[in-house]
Amino acid sequence: KDLVPTTLVPAVLFHNQPTRSDGETTKDDKPQPTNERRLVWESMDILRALDEEFPNHGPPLVVQDSPGFDVALASANDLVGAGFRFQFAARNETNDDAAVQKLRDAFEVQLNQLDAALETAANSSNKDKAFFAGGTHFTAVDACLLPALERWRYQLPLTLEMDILEGRAQLQAYLDSLMQRYAPYAHRVAGDEYSWTAVASTFLRFFSGNETNAQVANAMERADAAAETLRHSFADPSSSVLPVLENQLVFCQEAATKLISNHEAVVQDCTNPDPKSQTDLPRASNVEVADAVLRHVASLLLAGDDDNDDILERAQTVPLPELLNNDSAAAAVEAALAARTVASRLCVPRDMSGPAAQTLRAVLAITANRLEAEKQ
Repeated sequence: KDLVPTTLVPAVLFHNQPTRSDGETTKDDKPQPTNERRLVWESMDILRALDEEFPNHGPPLVVQDSPGFDVALASANDLVGAGFRFQFAARNETNDDAAVQKLRDAFEVQLNQLDAALETAANSSNKDKAFFAGGTHFTAVDACLLPALERWRYQLPLTLEMDILEGRAQLQAYLDSLMQRYAPYAHRVAGDEYSWTAVASTFLRFFSGNETNAQVANAMERADAAAETLRHSFADPSSSVLPVLENQLVFCQEAATKLISNHEAVVQDCTNPDPKSQTDLPRASNVEVADAVLRHVASLLLAGDDDNDDILERAQTVPLPELLNNDSAAAAVEAALAARTVASRLCVPRDMSGPAAQTLRAVLAITANRLEAEKQ
């Protein structure tokens, strides 16, 4: 708080690291006391600083002396700017339809240019690997594009009835290649459809200026309905929301670690009688039962020995703990509600990676289904 003037600007505090005589930083070097540190904010400056501070981490994020990279980065910034100008104009009631349409047309032009540029990248890449927008490896171009593309991909169909992927096969292929074949993105920092969808109506409420406007109200209703549909699919075997079982042990352990390390806060959140966000989600009231069901879920996540152990089968067959499987229908209802609330409150990547969250949501939903079915 004392160093960064606003939380709206990304900031990283770099500390000096011990180095060897050859200039390379090593984990074995004993740290030397130093007060030297450097605060860097703004996304591009952070990426440049990362290249400077960690010159041996791999290909640079900001490619030097490359006209092609410079053009791609400028185009990415133009696209992001055009997209947000259109979004905010569409929410401003003082703008007439013609003004909004003009900005939408400009946004569409930028999207089409990106789609065309990605065709070249796709054709020159290995089909078994991800391809990138700024060259042969992940760069600042991708870092600039992906947060905006994620948001538009999932939110614009709900908020402004616009599908950025329609008629843009290369843009679709670009996003799919990163999600399917680039683990540093897909398994760490990528948001997921549910998280973007669940927060869409909140964004509209905060930034529309008038949630009673018919257009805004309809968009909020579409977003809430879409989020509810996704919640119902958490435990559906045919749903893409369920996790791919490859490397499932790693994601089970990640989900369990986050659940256990934040256990008290999670129990408090799913039983909070006065929530400040997602107030439309019902909360449980029985803290003891909520605690028991979350402990049961954590035990399921940790019970596997290798990737051949099916976490979903385990969730469906392992006996429920005695507290949840007694004669009290009320306890079962409370436990199911607590599990569903936690599943609905998970946000990617804020709380954990996408695959870990998908795994945890599925186990929570399956457990809730069992509790409700056994008490009927």
